Amino acid sequence: DYEKFRVLKQFVDVSSTLKKFVHASIIPVDMMVHAQEQLNMLSRYVSKRNIQDNIYILRHADRFDTSFPAIWHARACKHRHDTPLSRVGFTQAAHATQYLVNKKINLDSILSSPYLRTLQTAEIIAARYDMLVKSEGGLSEGWHKNVASPSERCATFPYLDLNYKEEVHPKDGESYPKEFFSRIDEITKHIRSGSGNRLLVSHAGTSLAIAAGLLGWKPKRLGKIGPCQMIHLARMN
Repeated sequence: DYEKFRVLKQFVDVSSTLKKFVHASIIPVDMMVHAQEQLNMLSRYVSKRNIQDNIYILRHADRFDTSFPAIWHARACKHRHDTPLSRVGFTQAAHATQYLVNKKINLDSILSSPYLRTLQTAEIIAARYDMLVKSEGGLSEGWHKNVASPSERCATFPYLDLNYKEEVHPKDGESYPKEFFSRIDEITKHIRSGSGNRLLVSHAGTSLAIAAGLLGWKPKRLGKIGPCQMIHLARMN
């Protein structure tokens, strides 16, 4: 049961280092090396012999409108809330991928919120693992607004699993907190009933709410989660 889960807060966090150079044409190599060193710092692990399966909850990488708000709001059209990753964000996602590979983490499935920034983060990982990404509405941002469907995304996201049927479809214009936490309860039940090593790529509030729901905690107990930070939950035998 997930009440027997132990949480290991694995911070895949290169944002504090790389964000200093968001306006630079080239990110200095020494900063990239420092970021990789940060990435390789390990939290303590429980014995692998006692682990039944794992859930890795990853917040999407740095978003473009955070780094360049004026440019985004001047140019964005139909889906202004559906921002892509920034250049720093793509670098963060690549580092997160390398982190998973370096730690020899095997994944059975990758699920992502249907938002552009989460799909872009997930696809970089999926390409390395040669896996498909399942677009899951239950992992969406709070105050959800409709975004493009997987069939509309498939031309630019070749790693999308078009056969996957999402477990939870959030309401357009979802209210907070009532409808948001109702949706979180629903998707948490589906996650709890599943098995295997799963990567969930989501958003700050949603990531914390799902992790807290699986652990039976209140979200505040987990603190804050930054861009491309990951919470690792290990279900014990």
